Amino acid sequence: MKGKVIEKYVRALDGLLEGIRELEGKLSDVEADRIYHVEKAVVFAFGAIFRFFNFSSIMFGVKNGIDAVVEWNKEILDLEFEIYSSDFKSHGHINELKEGESAIIVCWKDDWEDCPSFIDVIELKHFWKLAEKTAL
Repeated sequence: MKGKVIEKYVRALDGLLEGIRELEGKLSDVEADRIYHVEKAVVFAFGAIFRFFNFSSIMFGVKNGIDAVVEWNKEILDLEFEIYSSDFKSHGHINELKEGESAIIVCWKDDWEDCPSFIDVIELKHFWKLAEKTAL
């Protein structure tokens, strides 16, 4: 994950990592890679750690074809949940953006190597790995 995305959107990294550790304990002993191969699990995990991000609000069902919109820095941004970041492209969401619009993908794994610069990717797997490394 790009460091600038973390700096831009994460308000409290220590709290976020602690939230992930708590969440992981509630999901039994199933490996995270298996749990997050369902898009709804990505949505659930993001909801559990949402408070640690710099978003003022999140609204669902506001825009056809897009999962949610978030308010960041007084700007409304499209937010799409995916298992893999490249699913954003394969699902056709890239075509739904109007010229000049930006978007955020919240995914389990960032695998989109040539992702356009107007799309920020928040890779949850990165935070899971970081939480494991920094566990007390």
